[in-house]
Amino acid sequence: MAERSTSRVPSVAGEHAPDVSLVTIGAVAAQLSVPSTTLRTWSRRYGLSPTGRTAGGHRRFNPEDVQRLHVMVHLLGLGVAAGSAAQKARDALPADLARSWAVAPGQAAFDHLLRSGPVAVVEALVAAAQVLDPTTIDALTGLSIDRSGVEVAWDQVMAPFLACLSVLRLEVGADEVAGAVVEQLAIERLVGVLSSPHRQARSGPSVLLAGLGDGGHALPLLVVQGALDTDHVPTVNLGRRTPAATVARAVSRLAPAAVFLWSEQPPEDDDGIWSLVGATGQVPLVVVGSPDPRRGGLLGTGAPTSTAARVLAAIRGAL
Repeated sequence: MAERSTSRVPSVAGEHAPDVSLVTIGAVAAQLSVPSTTLRTWSRRYGLSPTGRTAGGHRRFNPEDVQRLHVMVHLLGLGVAAGSAAQKARDALPADLARSWAVAPGQAAFDHLLRSGPVAVVEALVAAAQVLDPTTIDALTGLSIDRSGVEVAWDQVMAPFLACLSVLRLEVGADEVAGAVVEQLAIERLVGVLSSPHRQARSGPSVLLAGLGDGGHALPLLVVQGALDTDHVPTVNLGRRTPAATVARAVSRLAPAAVFLWSEQPPEDDDGIWSLVGATGQVPLVVVGSPDPRRGGLLGTGAPTSTAARVLAAIRGAL
């Protein structure tokens, strides 16, 4: 019996000794601060899979696998597109792995991305969102606003960024829960960037802003408000999911020069909105914005207002 017991105890030097260098996906996720779901996506989509196996046949990450994932995370932080980053991580020689991700991204990398144009910035934002990197999202969106203004930054960078995340979340085989987490992080960071302290507005008629329907966010309200703040135009932002009656009361009380209504999803009471707002007879201009250019329009003209630039041009024309 003693001999049988001894045979079940693995020798440290024996062929069945456990390899302590092999780690689980959970351990790698904690080390890289990347969700396990993202690592599984990289494994399925880009081939960055665990190559080690335990004595029992379970797949585990070996040190080289982990180093390749470090390269992937680092390159994404620099704004490299996910496919290109994965290829570089896969192709890196073992001797180069340890030093290839040693330098963290900084201002020089951000400046290079901004000079490369909006497409490169959007790709970098998507990559940062996928690894849940709020610092890069904040930096790139903030710098885009500083360099181009809020309306251009929205039309060329922020709106395409959110659209890309929506497409990725709806891809066949995508992890919908992980995609929703990534999208929510992006929205929260953009809200923070766009909600910076407002400038002192000059006196005069205000512009009323309100979100309609059950849309998930009202970022365009903050975009329009930020641009008008730059012009020192006073604004009143009622926020998202504003009832029609509240909009009508605000119009009667404030007599705004213009009203901007954002509808991410078609509100069920369109007719009620127009009758309530129109009944006041006090608004020279009402602008409706929507992600769908077929829905957005200037009241009574149908001119498309799916971009921030068009919305703001219409509003500024009424001031």
